Order: sequence, then structure tokens, then C-alpha cells
Amino acid sequence: MKRQIQFIFIFLLIIITAFCLWAGERAYISQQEQAQEKAATILKQSIQLERDKYIGNTVYSHYNPSESKSPNISWIEKEAWVYQRSLSNKDPNRVHLDSIFNAELQRQNIQGKGAIYFSQSGKTVCTASDTLFKEKAVLVDRLTYRLDHNPDNLCIIEGYVKFPTGWLLAKTKAIPYILFAWVLSILLSIGGYRYWIHTKKKKMAELERRKT
Repeated sequence: MKRQIQFIFIFLLIIITAFCLWAGERAYISQQEQAQEKAATILKQSIQLERDKYIGNTVYSHYNPSESKSPNISWIEKEAWVYQRSLSNKDPNRVHLDSIFNAELQRQNIQGKGAIYFSQSGKTVCTASDTLFKEKAVLVDRLTYRLDHNPDNLCIIEGYVKFPTGWLLAKTKAIPYILFAWVLSILLSIGGYRYWIHTKKKKMAELERRKT
């Protein structure tokens, strides 16, 4: 009987721990997704800020996007493609966008290191000094600019951010409650087991006294 109770007690502890770990993981992932969504918004804002700062109200009279051979692609998208090509010509390594992106992340209280991956004409440049940065970070957004349907003419901006694990854990408000629930459950389980042992010993002692 004692071994069965011990087995049930151990099994209960495993179930409680597994559930708390699952709940903690879900809360952490949810917090990371929120951080990614905010970083994606910041990336779009940074792209606009770069355009305003380095191009401003410049009009490219030498190219009329509406004359493209791909009328089903909106004029706004074609115009955005022109601006991205112009920005990449002025700043091939996209250092300006990287600087603005990281500054905006800090300004809007997002801890983490951001990096820009820019692709055009089959070539990709990365603003991160760490060649393995993409593997350590998460993709927050991928923006594609088209002039036409030729894949060689695509301009692609990818924003990656490496969020510190400690910062994400600190931002996950559910973690302290999950830890409290886990500790409380463990203490109650241990208390229940010790109470059962105490009651069992008391009954055995009572039986021994009756025999004598």
C-alpha cells in the first residue's frame, strides 16, 4: 500500500511539473510573438523614416511607374520599389536602415539586437557582423517590393531581431503566477503525503496498543 501511495505521489508531482512547464512555455511563446509583432511594426516605421530622411519629397521624373508592363501591380508598390532601389544605390549595405531600426527598437522599449537582410538582383547583404545571426534571431517581417513579375527585379527587406531570453521572461507576467502555483501544488502534495504517513503510523500504533 505504501509503495502504491508513493507511486501516486511521484506521478502527481510529474503531472503538476509537466503542466506548469507547458503553461510557462505557452506564456513565453505568447510574449515572444507580441514582441515580434511590435518589432514588425517598428521595421515598417523605420523604412518610412529612412525614406523621409534620405529621400524626402524627391520625385523621380525619369521613371513613371504607371508605364510598367505589369499594370496589375499597383502604382504605390512600384513607387516603393523605386525608392528602395534608390536607397540601396546610395547605401548598398543598408547601414542607414539598420541604424534607424535599432534606434527605434530601443526608443520603443524593445530590448534586442536587430539586423537587416536586403536582397536584390540575386544578391543579399546583411548588416549583422555575426554570420550566424539569422540562426540566433527571429524573423519579424519580410517585405517584398515589385516592379514587375520578373523575380530578378525583386527588392526584399527582412528584419531579424535577437531578443534576450531574460528580457522575455521578465516581460512574461504569467511566469510568477505559474511558479507560485507550482510551488504551492508541490507543498500541498508533500503535506498530504506526510499527513497520510502520520495517520498510517498513528493507526498502526493504536492497533499495537490494542493487541497488548
